[in-house]
Amino acid sequence: FEQCGVIMRTKFLRDKFSGKSKGFAYIRFSDVVSIELALKLNESLFCGRQIEV
Repeated sequence: FEQCGVIMRTKFLRDKFSGKSKGFAYIRFSDVVSIELALKLNESLFCGRQIEV
């Protein structure tokens, strides 16, 4: 998502017992324009998998 703009923070969610990824994350951008660009990536492919934004 760095092509969308400056990323201020990321948070990857994990199962608190197993430590395994839950398969999603939160990304905080520095401005609204970056958010709008990121939303355009909805249903695109990332590492061969379709993502939801």
